[in-house]
Amino acid sequence: MTGWMAFSSLRSGVLAVAGLAVTLGAAVAQDYRLQPGDVVDFRIVGNESLSQRAAVTSDGTVRIPLAGQFKAAGQTIDGLRDEIVAALRNTSYPSGVDAQGGAIWNVIYPEGVLVDVAEYQPVYISGDVLTPGAQPFRFGMTVRQAVALAGGYSAFRSRQDPSLDLAGSQDAYLDALSRVTEAQVDILRIQSELANALEPDFAGLAVGDLDAPTVDRIKQTAQQRFQADVDDRVRAKAAISEAIQSAETRAQLLTQSQKNLEAETRNYEEELRRVEELLRKGLTQVARLNDAQRAVFLVSTRSLETSAEVARLQRELVDLRRSLEKVDTDGRMTNLAALQEARVTLSKAQADLGKAMERRNMQSASSLTGDQRPSLMLVRRNGDDFTRSDVGEDVPLMPGDTIEIRLKPQSVRAASSSDAPATDGAREASAR
Repeated sequence: MTGWMAFSSLRSGVLAVAGLAVTLGAAVAQDYRLQPGDVVDFRIVGNESLSQRAAVTSDGTVRIPLAGQFKAAGQTIDGLRDEIVAALRNTSYPSGVDAQGGAIWNVIYPEGVLVDVAEYQPVYISGDVLTPGAQPFRFGMTVRQAVALAGGYSAFRSRQDPSLDLAGSQDAYLDALSRVTEAQVDILRIQSELANALEPDFAGLAVGDLDAPTVDRIKQTAQQRFQADVDDRVRAKAAISEAIQSAETRAQLLTQSQKNLEAETRNYEEELRRVEELLRKGLTQVARLNDAQRAVFLVSTRSLETSAEVARLQRELVDLRRSLEKVDTDGRMTNLAALQEARVTLSKAQADLGKAMERRNMQSASSLTGDQRPSLMLVRRNGDDFTRSDVGEDVPLMPGDTIEIRLKPQSVRAASSSDAPATDGAREASAR
């Protein structure tokens, strides 16, 4: 109970300190340079259909609706927005139809374009904390706060066999590799559907160290999904085609019936004129005239009803033919949206894989040296390289940072004062 209360108190303190850092964090966020794995939120005021979250890909680019592809890595969010606004200047898009059926076009104005960072890369904590792993990043976060959110230091973990940490890193690496492979397979499946291929083409798949049974399972799942999508479209088109054929047959029969009724109407009208002439000459009775008029009325009514039904069937055929075309159009639009989402998933999975590989390699080196001296090691990406430095608890973090934490067992710490952990002041001096 005492340990839990201490942990709760520590966590509450961290959240309070985080509140004080909001103002400073907002200023620093404007200067932050985007990295692969960050997710950009794009919106146009008044049109939610064009809103999209797009991840910065491994090559540092991001794709924006209507504007195209931009180099995002290394840019501030304001700099990226300026480029997007310049590309969209005087661009218009259809937003609906007017009463006459014409398209309504809206112009995109600079002040209506909103671009922000939706998600930063997380920070990673490994080593002697209660719950190692990824922590969501926010500007103003320090090493101390990240450690507290991970449950605080845990001496129990320092007494574990280093091979356990290495095994965990290997599991994380294989999990990330599996997610990368799944995303690649999903992209290849969708591209095959867009190309109207008979079966998905996985020839360009790179599987790395993933075992063959896992790769086969991922491919089989994608194959089943591909076949199910194809079968759904085939069934939908077959049902609509059958409805079109039935409507065309009925329309042909009714058209012929309409022609017959028109001819019958002309005959009855001719008979009516003949009876009227006979009545004027006094050669027939009024009752016969009434019968002739009734016959003309009945056949004319039937002719009008048939004409209305033919017109209704013609409208139905137009709608059915549009629906048949819409099956392919809707399928393509759905696949394009799914392709964009799969690319975002792949980009994030690749970023996680890179971090997992780095952690695995560092854990492997740590397990070989057996070094468990107390330290806070910050690993930060610098372009294509990674820098490692000893830091203090109050050092601010950046997206994608990895904190390695090592605590020496109590018995070893008591053996020599020269091995005592560095103070916060010493750590901060080292970080500076």
